[in-house]
Amino acid sequence: MNNEGILIVDDEAIIREVVGTILKERGYNVLKARNSAEAQELFAKYNEHIVIVITDLRMPGGSGVELAKALRRVRADLPILFISGDGENPVRFGSLTDFLAKPFTRKTIVAAVGNLITQRLAVCP
Repeated sequence: MNNEGILIVDDEAIIREVVGTILKERGYNVLKARNSAEAQELFAKYNEHIVIVITDLRMPGGSGVELAKALRRVRADLPILFISGDGENPVRFGSLTDFLAKPFTRKTIVAAVGNLITQRLAVCP
């Protein structure tokens, strides 16, 4: 078991549960939030343990892009993986970001998370 924490933010419970289960099976510690406000509370509490945030683009109460900007104000090197059922890639706002269209496979989510963590380690050892 590694000590890397992943924050999953999605208003759909099934997405949070499935992605959380996949990543827990890989040894990650998983935190889950239904919206931007919950995500920011968890991030404030567990900031030093979170190595990546996976967020839906469209959620009630604030978009994933708005959430990412708020979290990056606290930690500029935070990797962000955007997910969306719209298939619409957001404007990239710096390095350490990626995008997956829903539905995605177990293999693609694990690969995307691993790639972003590897990129972060290369940039910020």
